[in-house]
Amino acid sequence: MKLMVVGSGGREHALGWKLAASNLVDEMIFVPGNAGMRELGECVEADVNDAGAVADIATARGVDLTVVGPEAPLVEGLVDHFEDKGLTAFGPTREAARLEGSKQFAKSVMERHGVSTGRAKMFDDFDAAREYVVPGGCEGGRSCRRQRRHHSGNHGRGGRGSPPLPGR
Repeated sequence: MKLMVVGSGGREHALGWKLAASNLVDEMIFVPGNAGMRELGECVEADVNDAGAVADIATARGVDLTVVGPEAPLVEGLVDHFEDKGLTAFGPTREAARLEGSKQFAKSVMERHGVSTGRAKMFDDFDAAREYVVPGGCEGGRSCRRQRRHHSGNHGRGGRGSPPLPGR
Protein backbone atom coordinates (compact mmCIF):
# COMPACT_ATOMS: atom_id res chain seq x y z
CA MET A 1 0.00 0.00 0.00
CA LYS A 2 1.21 3.51 -0.83
CA LEU A 3 0.41 6.07 1.88
CA MET A 4 0.65 9.85 1.87
CA VAL A 5 0.69 11.95 5.03
CA VAL A 6 -0.21 15.63 4.69
CA GLY A 7 1.63 17.96 7.07
CA SER A 8 5.05 18.71 8.47
CA GLY A 9 4.67 18.83 12.24
CA GLY A 10 5.26 16.45 15.11
CA ARG A 11 1.76 14.97 14.87
CA GLU A 12 2.28 14.07 11.21
CA HIS A 13 5.77 12.72 11.91
CA ALA A 14 4.38 10.44 14.64
CA LEU A 15 1.56 9.26 12.36
CA GLY A 16 4.00 8.59 9.55
CA TRP A 17 6.46 6.77 11.83
CA LYS A 18 3.75 4.42 13.09
CA LEU A 19 2.20 3.87 9.67
CA ALA A 20 5.61 3.20 8.07
CA ALA A 21 6.16 0.41 10.62
CA SER A 22 3.23 -1.58 9.19
CA ASN A 23 4.08 -4.48 6.91
CA LEU A 24 1.09 -3.40 4.79
CA VAL A 25 2.88 -0.18 3.78
CA ASP A 26 5.23 -0.32 0.81
CA GLU A 27 5.87 3.40 0.32
CA MET A 28 5.42 6.62 2.31
CA ILE A 29 5.05 10.11 0.87
CA PHE A 30 4.91 13.26 2.99
CA VAL A 31 3.49 16.57 1.77
CA PRO A 32 5.43 18.71 2.49
CA GLY A 33 7.10 16.75 5.29
CA ASN A 34 10.26 17.77 7.11
CA ALA A 35 13.87 16.64 7.51
CA GLY A 36 12.98 13.93 10.03
CA MET A 37 10.28 12.51 7.78
CA ARG A 38 12.79 11.99 4.98
CA GLU A 39 14.07 9.00 6.94
CA LEU A 40 10.62 7.41 6.56
CA GLY A 41 9.78 8.26 2.97
CA GLU A 42 9.83 10.85 0.22
CA CYS A 43 8.93 14.47 0.94
CA VAL A 44 7.12 16.36 -1.81
CA GLU A 45 6.91 20.14 -1.57
CA ALA A 46 3.37 21.52 -1.90
CA ASP A 47 1.03 23.90 -0.11
CA VAL A 48 -1.15 21.74 2.16
CA ASN A 49 -3.94 24.32 1.84
CA ASP A 50 -4.08 23.85 -1.95
CA ALA A 51 -6.46 20.89 -2.19
CA GLY A 52 -6.02 20.61 -5.95
CA ALA A 53 -2.23 20.38 -5.73
CA VAL A 54 -2.35 17.78 -2.94
CA ALA A 55 -4.93 15.71 -4.84
CA ASP A 56 -2.80 15.94 -8.00
CA ILE A 57 0.18 14.50 -6.09
CA ALA A 58 -1.97 11.64 -4.77
CA THR A 59 -3.27 10.89 -8.26
CA ALA A 60 0.13 11.15 -10.00
CA ARG A 61 1.81 8.92 -7.40
CA GLY A 62 -0.98 6.34 -7.22
CA VAL A 63 -1.54 6.88 -3.50
CA ASP A 64 -3.92 4.37 -1.90
CA LEU A 65 -4.64 6.34 1.28
CA THR A 66 -3.93 9.91 2.38
CA VAL A 67 -3.85 10.82 6.07
CA VAL A 68 -4.41 14.52 6.79
CA GLY A 69 -2.93 15.91 10.00
CA PRO A 70 -3.11 19.73 10.11
CA GLU A 71 -6.30 21.51 11.08
CA ALA A 72 -6.28 24.17 8.34
CA PRO A 73 -6.57 21.89 5.29
CA LEU A 74 -9.24 19.85 7.09
CA VAL A 75 -11.28 22.97 7.83
CA GLU A 76 -10.81 24.07 4.22
CA GLY A 77 -12.27 20.76 3.00
CA LEU A 78 -9.28 18.72 1.78
CA VAL A 79 -11.01 15.43 2.63
CA ASP A 80 -14.17 16.56 0.81
CA HIS A 81 -12.05 17.44 -2.25
CA PHE A 82 -10.43 13.99 -2.19
CA GLU A 83 -13.85 12.33 -1.97
CA ASP A 84 -15.08 14.41 -4.93
CA LYS A 85 -12.06 13.18 -6.95
CA GLY A 86 -12.60 9.54 -5.98
CA LEU A 87 -9.49 9.50 -3.75
CA THR A 88 -9.34 7.95 -0.29
CA ALA A 89 -8.43 10.19 2.63
CA PHE A 90 -8.52 9.75 6.39
CA GLY A 91 -9.69 12.82 8.29
CA PRO A 92 -12.89 14.67 9.07
CA THR A 93 -14.93 16.39 6.38
CA ARG A 94 -15.11 20.19 6.29
CA GLU A 95 -18.32 20.18 8.34
CA ALA A 96 -16.93 17.82 10.99
CA ALA A 97 -13.65 19.75 11.16
CA ARG A 98 -15.59 22.86 12.20
CA LEU A 99 -15.72 21.42 15.72
CA GLU A 100 -11.96 21.93 15.99
CA GLY A 101 -11.60 24.90 13.68
CA SER A 102 -14.27 27.14 15.20
CA LYS A 103 -14.50 27.45 18.95
CA GLN A 104 -17.78 29.34 18.58
CA PHE A 105 -19.29 26.50 16.54
CA ALA A 106 -17.96 23.89 18.99
CA LYS A 107 -19.43 25.76 21.97
CA SER A 108 -22.82 26.06 20.26
CA VAL A 109 -22.87 22.31 19.48
CA MET A 110 -21.89 21.43 23.07
CA GLU A 111 -24.51 23.73 24.55
CA ARG A 112 -27.20 22.48 22.16
CA HIS A 113 -26.50 18.84 23.07
CA GLY A 114 -25.91 19.29 26.81
CA VAL A 115 -22.17 18.54 26.75
CA SER A 116 -20.42 19.92 29.81
CA THR A 117 -18.17 22.83 28.90
CA GLY A 118 -16.85 26.04 30.38
CA ARG A 119 -18.88 29.22 30.14
CA ALA A 120 -18.40 31.37 27.09
CA LYS A 121 -19.94 34.54 25.76
CA MET A 122 -19.87 35.49 22.08
CA PHE A 123 -19.85 39.09 20.85
CA ASP A 124 -20.55 40.74 17.52
CA ASP A 125 -19.75 44.18 18.93
CA PHE A 126 -16.15 45.02 19.93
CA ASP A 127 -17.14 47.72 22.46
CA ALA A 128 -19.57 45.36 24.20
CA ALA A 129 -16.82 42.69 24.40
CA ARG A 130 -14.33 45.20 25.83
CA GLU A 131 -16.87 46.37 28.40
CA TYR A 132 -17.48 42.73 29.41
CA VAL A 133 -13.76 42.00 29.80
CA VAL A 134 -12.78 45.35 31.33
CA PRO A 135 -15.69 46.94 33.20
CA GLY A 136 -15.53 50.70 32.78
CA GLY A 137 -12.99 50.46 29.94
CA CYS A 138 -9.42 51.77 30.07
CA GLU A 139 -8.42 55.31 30.89
CA GLY A 140 -5.31 57.37 30.25
CA GLY A 141 -3.65 54.85 27.96
CA ARG A 142 -3.06 52.42 30.83
CA SER A 143 -3.21 48.73 30.16
CA CYS A 144 -6.18 47.15 31.86
CA ARG A 145 -7.13 43.67 32.91
CA ARG A 146 -10.07 42.23 34.72
CA GLN A 147 -9.18 41.15 38.22
CA ARG A 148 -11.15 38.86 40.44
CA ARG A 149 -10.42 38.78 44.11
CA HIS A 150 -11.38 35.66 45.96
CA HIS A 151 -11.55 35.75 49.71
CA SER A 152 -12.53 32.59 51.47
CA GLY A 153 -12.96 31.45 55.00
CA ASN A 154 -10.92 29.16 57.19
CA HIS A 155 -8.29 27.13 55.36
CA GLY A 156 -6.76 25.52 58.43
CA ARG A 157 -5.09 28.72 59.55
CA GLY A 158 -6.90 29.41 62.76
CA GLY A 159 -9.80 31.21 61.11
CA ARG A 160 -7.74 33.93 59.42
CA GLY A 161 -8.71 33.17 55.81
CA SER A 162 -6.38 33.01 52.85
CA PRO A 163 -3.66 35.57 52.32
CA PRO A 164 -3.67 37.36 48.96
CA LEU A 165 -1.68 35.75 46.17
CA PRO A 166 1.74 37.29 45.50
CA GLY A 167 1.51 40.19 43.09
CA ARG A 168 -2.26 40.63 43.48
